[in-house]
Amino acid sequence: MAGRLAFVLMGVWLSVVSGVEAAQSTQLAVLTTTGETRDGLPVVAPLPDPGPHLDVLTRGFSGRLLHLWALEQEFLRRQTGTAPEPAYLVLSDRRGGFPQVGFYLGDIRKPDVGWVDVHRDSTLSGRLGALDQIFPHELMHVMVSQLAGPHRRSGGNQIHAVGVRTDPVTAFQEGFAEHVQILAVDDPDAVPTTHRLPGDKAAVTRADEARHRYMRDLRGRWWPLERERLLFLMWYTKSEQVARYHGIKANVFAHAPVVPERLLTSADPYRAYLWNSVIPGEPDDPIRPVGALLSTEGVVAHVFWRIATDGALQARFLDAQFYEQFGTVASAVSPLENVYLKMFAALHISKASTTTELLRAWATLVPSDAADLDRVARAALGDQPLPTAPEIWLANGALRTGTSLFDQYRQQPRLHTFDINAATQFDWHTVPGVSAPLAQRLLAGVPYASLDDLINSPDVPTAVRTNIAAMAVAMSTLEKGTGDEAESLGLWSIAWAYLWRLGAFLIVATIPGAWILTRVGVRRPWVAGLIAFAALFMVTALTWIVTSPVWLPFLAPVVAGGVPWAAWRLVRRQPGRSPALALMVWGLASASAVVLTYPCCHPSSGGGVEPEDAERQLRNHHDRHGAQGSRTHHQESHEHHGAETSHHDHPYAEPHQQAGKGHGV
Repeated sequence: MAGRLAFVLMGVWLSVVSGVEAAQSTQLAVLTTTGETRDGLPVVAPLPDPGPHLDVLTRGFSGRLLHLWALEQEFLRRQTGTAPEPAYLVLSDRRGGFPQVGFYLGDIRKPDVGWVDVHRDSTLSGRLGALDQIFPHELMHVMVSQLAGPHRRSGGNQIHAVGVRTDPVTAFQEGFAEHVQILAVDDPDAVPTTHRLPGDKAAVTRADEARHRYMRDLRGRWWPLERERLLFLMWYTKSEQVARYHGIKANVFAHAPVVPERLLTSADPYRAYLWNSVIPGEPDDPIRPVGALLSTEGVVAHVFWRIATDGALQARFLDAQFYEQFGTVASAVSPLENVYLKMFAALHISKASTTTELLRAWATLVPSDAADLDRVARAALGDQPLPTAPEIWLANGALRTGTSLFDQYRQQPRLHTFDINAATQFDWHTVPGVSAPLAQRLLAGVPYASLDDLINSPDVPTAVRTNIAAMAVAMSTLEKGTGDEAESLGLWSIAWAYLWRLGAFLIVATIPGAWILTRVGVRRPWVAGLIAFAALFMVTALTWIVTSPVWLPFLAPVVAGGVPWAAWRLVRRQPGRSPALALMVWGLASASAVVLTYPCCHPSSGGGVEPEDAERQLRNHHDRHGAQGSRTHHQESHEHHGAETSHHDHPYAEPHQQAGKGHGV
């Protein structure tokens, strides 16, 4: 009897689970592009086998977000009369992930329906930046657009990246979406390989090493080859995905990195800009001004990650009428969902375009949450309150940056724009005539109610006033769309800047190798040149692209070129030393190539590490890894899955205890 009862109960439980999975599946429609367009809209069709995508994306945080999607769709139906739709994932041939609007599903026209566009070969799970993290990221973009409508324009003109200071609108749009990638990795029901990613120390180490080599390139004085800048297209995206988890959690982008003085005082401070945008700060570096923090998506993502996981905000439920708007009741809402429903309602009421607008609207909608929102925001923003000053933008003609960080060599240059109420020491330092003490006084004068307040300040010399007025005119020109700024990312143009530099290096570096070969018996210079070039090409590929021990790049050309040549000479029965000479020639070619390309053979910083940098790096290394208890980093407790993750062993150690850690997901 007991066994029969257990069997019946098991059957009931399985039917309930199956019903939940079926409900989640109906909330997600996996489609594919057909290659056709109609009325300017892509024509899509159901994916023949959506099973693998449904298996991954209807569990973990993606599954929770699909439930939130259904609640949001009901909320919009009641508020605006919009017919509910499932969440649409469209697999296309476009690289990256994008929120889109409008498509044809067969013959059915859906011009106003949002959808997520990802490449059909995207990895489903098991690595940072996989689809089980990018899909909720892009779906959150769609939801924000549905709730708040089109966002307003701001003055930033730079394409975003996790550490780039753009503007408060761009930073909100991207940071709000990025914070859910952390939740997707930390979710207890995530795919096991994804759930284990926080412990992948190798990925963090690779990102840290690439970043330090990049610092060496930027700081270099004489070494003509900037390996990590030439390889930027290859390593930065992976490193950014690591930063989107570990770096955002540790809030490293709230700290202003110490830029080498020589880069700041250079006639062209572009390298200082790159350092400021790519290199995260250390825990003992100063906190950026609050306006700059809320214009940096990595910081905004940290703010919303804290909010989403804050126990007090999760536990404070509202009256029945609030949940009725979403077609549900409080008892059916999880603590995590409770935070997002309040967030969604505030977004819809305020039509917020920035973090500040959303948090203030939330505090107005739910006054009982105001104190906790302020507490969480201040913890993320270095105890600074939300800004109240208007945005006042300038365009500095003295500094041109590339169009995105990927444009390392400024093939598509843009004027550097900044908001005087969100400026940093670096921004003012790049303005002609502004000294370091004057930059400090200008920063101390924030907030400015208008540009006149700044220009009329007695601290501002006449020449600087003239420059500021000119920058205001340049900004006005940009805003009117009559400037010479590129509006899109020309991938071929940007790639060409890398390719010709790499080609020039290979050609120039071939010359010393060829000269050495002519000294040891290769009679024809063109043969020596071909051997030297082939060896250099193989060694470069193995040292720059493939992680390998030093002996492999040295040995590969010998095996690929020297051994066949020696064998050919043996077959032809040439004098005994000829096969040995063939091996020696390729060995010398390999050795010269290794000297030119292998990291250990490069100068440590292209002229030596500046003393203050060396001392600071040693101090930070000592602080990070600890010396007999000199400093202990917080080991964050992930209560929602009952595991502890130590931050001692990677560079993104969270420097402070998170206040109000909540129940997670």
